[in-house]
Amino acid sequence: MFEQERKPLPDIAILQQNSEEGYRQHQRNKDEWGQRGWDRLNDVCLWFEEQGVKALPCKRD
Repeated sequence: MFEQERKPLPDIAILQQNSEEGYRQHQRNKDEWGQRGWDRLNDVCLWFEEQGVKALPCKRD
């Protein structure tokens, strides 16, 4: 149904240079990755509702 997406790893340059901007970009990447995961989970929740399962806490846009 869904392909698993791996958590983003920090770029080696961030670790070598201790780059503040690189660190912030990595944090944004992780936040976006996490949001995509929650969105996919909500898609599964909505699918279950379509199948007749009641009282699920699915998010509506």
